[in-house]
Amino acid sequence: MSSTRTGIAPDTCPTETLADDSQIAAARKLLLDEVKCELRKELRYAKTCHSANIFLMVLTIATSAGVAIYGLTPHADAKVTGFLALVPGGIAVLAGGLKFQTKGHWHYERAFALAALRRSIEIELPELPTRAQIVELSKRFSEIDKKLNQQWVSHLSFEWDHMQKKI
Repeated sequence: MSSTRTGIAPDTCPTETLADDSQIAAARKLLLDEVKCELRKELRYAKTCHSANIFLMVLTIATSAGVAIYGLTPHADAKVTGFLALVPGGIAVLAGGLKFQTKGHWHYERAFALAALRRSIEIELPELPTRAQIVELSKRFSEIDKKLNQQWVSHLSFEWDHMQKKI
């Protein structure tokens, strides 16, 4: 039987292992630390996705303007202008396929759910919580993960299906 990082065997019910106040306090601290760590990561990922989305939007506009200015010059080659005109469209396809905006929203949604869970642990939970209260908050954490991971798989996974021709 392998143990998890909490020292609780995976097939053991947590309510059976949280016997005294020190174990309950340790479980509370572990849960709070994990929630805080995940919250920091989600906020960083959300900001990164948002920044990448803005960058690609600005890059698309800048390359479109650059191609337009180049095309208006008297010595612009039509073939070069036509080739350069593909760049903004390629950037737009890349941005659409990678779904930075939607992924950023997903990370913010997860961060908001984790922030609410953190407040529940830090503020709403009594100073000396019961085993059942800790287990309930742990289950909420798992439910957040399950719900949002299902959303990620169904809506945010990169797929080539939309790029392939349907015969």
